Amino acid sequence: MIKHIHKTTEAVAPEETYKELEFQNVTWGFGTPDREAKGGVWIYTKENHPKKFDSTFTWDKNDVLLVQINHPKYKGYRLIPKKLQVVNEGTVQIVVALEKEAGNEQQFPRRFMEVEKNVLANKKFVVVTENGENVKLN
Repeated sequence: MIKHIHKTTEAVAPEETYKELEFQNVTWGFGTPDREAKGGVWIYTKENHPKKFDSTFTWDKNDVLLVQINHPKYKGYRLIPKKLQVVNEGTVQIVVALEKEAGNEQQFPRRFMEVEKNVLANKKFVVVTENGENVKLN
């Protein structure tokens, strides 16, 4: 038996869900690398990475994703990656939290993440907050 739905009840469409990629945040033990000159997204692979990272990562198994924000609005914040979502065949959405970081007011946020080899090949990226706000990288 189907119950009658009250006329004031609003139907809600389901939220969109995406395939999520696994990642591991990189923690630097002996000092962090210099920041890039501008904000953006970089994919470092075995074949294409800064020489200083030659022995830092397991290049046969992983690639490295770097997200750096240089927009003045986010200066002094810490970037915390939450999800890597495959929006479509060519786009990955990087969902982040941005939190004020005491003692780091002059730095722009960034994060290195290890991902499975080739999983990000030929992708473009969108960076958004958990609330869905687009993050300006520069």
